[in-house]
Amino acid sequence: MIYLASDHGGFEYKEKLKKLFDEKGIKYKDFGTDTPARCDAIDFASLACEQVQKSSANRGILICKSGHAMEIIANKFSGLRAVCCYDEKGVISAREHNNINVLTTGANFVSFNKFTKIVDAFLNTKFLGGDYKKRIDKLTKLEKTLNK
Repeated sequence: MIYLASDHGGFEYKEKLKKLFDEKGIKYKDFGTDTPARCDAIDFASLACEQVQKSSANRGILICKSGHAMEIIANKFSGLRAVCCYDEKGVISAREHNNINVLTTGANFVSFNKFTKIVDAFLNTKFLGGDYKKRIDKLTKLEKTLNK
């Protein structure tokens, strides 16, 4: 399942993305915001992140003006690995090497057309495993140590 959230800065992109997902038959759940009125990213991103935590098959896409607030929020959640990406090359690397499960981006930094390409790369790029799995295992161990 793909969990979506935005603040006011990412609202328009989120709504357009939902239409594309509907056309492609991609399952998602939208945690808001439901209007372009000013709001705080954490109120919506945290709801989506809680759901991503529940299964390794889940992914999140979080959108604000820069993508930075969403990235910071998502990375506070145990087991989530979020990266803010502005191009396909960045998201492909992040998926292959770091097995990210949350994509964040900024509506002020990429066109909607570019955003759809980034989302496609996020959803279709596989984690390479191998030595990269060892890195993720170390990260998971560190996370558990820090969260005691």
